[in-house]
Amino acid sequence: MTTATALKPNFDALDPSTVEIDPNIRTDAEIDGEFLNSIAQYGVIVPVLGRRATDGKIYIRAGQRRTLAAQKLQLPLPVFWFDGEDDTPEPAWLATVLQIVENDHREPLTTGQRIAAYRQLELDGLSVTKIAQALVKPKEQVKAALTISKSERATEIAAEYDIDMLQLAAMVEFEDDEHITAQLLEIAVYEPEQFDHALSRARQEKTRHDTIRARRGELEASGKTTVNGSALTGGAQRLSMLEKDESITIDPEVGDGVVIHVNATYNGELIETEWVLDPASHGYKSKYGYSTGGGAQNGPMTDEQKAERRRVVACNKAWDAAAPVRADWLTNFMARKSFPKDAASFIAIALTRFAYEVNKESDNLTHQLLSIEQSYGGYHANALAALVEANPAKAGLVTLALVLGKLEAGTSRNTWRNPEPASRFLLLQLRAWGYTLSPVELIALGEATDLPESHATADDVDLDALGEDEANPSGE
Repeated sequence: MTTATALKPNFDALDPSTVEIDPNIRTDAEIDGEFLNSIAQYGVIVPVLGRRATDGKIYIRAGQRRTLAAQKLQLPLPVFWFDGEDDTPEPAWLATVLQIVENDHREPLTTGQRIAAYRQLELDGLSVTKIAQALVKPKEQVKAALTISKSERATEIAAEYDIDMLQLAAMVEFEDDEHITAQLLEIAVYEPEQFDHALSRARQEKTRHDTIRARRGELEASGKTTVNGSALTGGAQRLSMLEKDESITIDPEVGDGVVIHVNATYNGELIETEWVLDPASHGYKSKYGYSTGGGAQNGPMTDEQKAERRRVVACNKAWDAAAPVRADWLTNFMARKSFPKDAASFIAIALTRFAYEVNKESDNLTHQLLSIEQSYGGYHANALAALVEANPAKAGLVTLALVLGKLEAGTSRNTWRNPEPASRFLLLQLRAWGYTLSPVELIALGEATDLPESHATADDVDLDALGEDEANPSGE
């Protein structure tokens, strides 16, 4: 690369028609009326940056909009450029880096433009590390941009919405599922603070759908017929609620009409139920005198009961999805160099008012929050005391982690339905320290009564097949 000491600076006001514009990361350099009026009145008051090529021509590498305006208005263009005193060629990526740096200190690039620029740097041979170093950006951001650049759908979204790059990169793993992508996009645009919760739910749903898809494939390969939940309408009945009508003769070629509906609970447990879509045509009659399948109760559920079960299923799934988000937040919180001033009072209240709740839980989660390996060999065998003995200054850190870990361990799917005071105390304190509560956690605090439509994911659940522990509002 040409060194700074080997460069000869030059400055002049040039005829804008004699210069060329280098390829620029801004592919849509808009020149609005206000900008043109300013140039017409004052001229180009900030010189553009150029380079002289071996053919003697000046190429503009920074100042595309000013150059275009000067060309349009036929005004002199002040250009600052360097002539190199050696013949060492510049690396191809340098122009892109300089354009990014120059724009970062002026009008910020859009998400789409930045992604395209990072991709160009990668094509120019720079690694993630070198790009991050050249631009003084976190590696995570560079990795996210390059991930997005390789996804056609994510690139389209970046061009239309100026959303967080890390959130958009996370959406790439769902690019084959337009429904989930649309849900995540809605959250990213309108509720970005809820994105981590939405992402956790989406991953949960993807795992469930993948489990269902794999099982249906196995059944189909063995000659079985499977159906979606949408097919279980009209006169469809569960096989367990039917019996053969011996008074009807059915052609053997018609078959038994049995199909299998495959579903899965939010914790990955498969639910398979056998149905007959048209019982009469296959020689069946109802065992109990009604036409729809029954679950745990005697007779079919009412619409109100189904609605309540769907609410419970959706909230249970939402709580399970929020749990790892809280755990990640707590882990990052415990990695801080300093803690809130009210941490000591939080500990004191927890150890007095909620002493029973704290003492009854194990300290497994505490070890995880502190990222230390737990030793085994008895209830009291752990690494916490040893950590304090070796580092007395960490006593406060360990105590805070102990209280947080034990209170968090005391939460469950039942918390949103019947929140105990200790769980409410924990959630309120986490929010005060910067944690964003999900809608289901707001329900636990009594600040909401139901999930927003964009957060409810109880679709295609075979409610009749769910056990009491999965869907019954009064169960765990």
